Amino acid sequence: MVKDLLSRLRTDDVNRTRSIARFLYSNTGNITNMAGIAEGTGLNPVTVDRYVTAMESALLFYHAEKYDIVGKKLLRTNGKFYASDLGLWYMASEGSGTDDLNRPLENAVYLELIRRGYTVRVGSYRGKDVDFMAMQGTEVEYYQVALTVLFEDTRAREFGSLEAIRDNFSKTVLTMDRFNLGTFGGIRVVNVMDWMLGRNPQSF
Repeated sequence: MVKDLLSRLRTDDVNRTRSIARFLYSNTGNITNMAGIAEGTGLNPVTVDRYVTAMESALLFYHAEKYDIVGKKLLRTNGKFYASDLGLWYMASEGSGTDDLNRPLENAVYLELIRRGYTVRVGSYRGKDVDFMAMQGTEVEYYQVALTVLFEDTRAREFGSLEAIRDNFSKTVLTMDRFNLGTFGGIRVVNVMDWMLGRNPQSF
């Protein structure tokens, strides 16, 4: 990865490359922007923008722009970065002390939506975040991703964002749960492994 980026950027500054890459890997699935990356790495925003653009061009990271569902407009200054390779994510994150599986799961769902040909954005509805807006043509599908929704507070949070959206597009919660699956108030709860493998596609 470093050799590829140094060649693209025509530089030998390994430290900047590693610093920005590690920041993006460690913040996978978090809302951020160039100013935030610059602050987190101690580099100036112009340098950060140049390196991040090269990393996207090298297909090391994807950027999901934030979309205001009410105003129907892109919020280009904010968004989320996702790793194109979860193996690299794991190696970069090793030793960070994190055992949060939500982020790699969300990353995996993002990659699968991209593989299926969707344009994927991060949704925002009156202050509530929606993990993904997946678009094909005029159709939109909303997705929330959670390891489990068996706990009442988690279920309320994940459902609340989708329930707030007043349109007729498909709304799905993807989870590792094997219990309490089905459709609740128009929101489908689907096991993420079944969804990934295309099992029971009529329910998706």
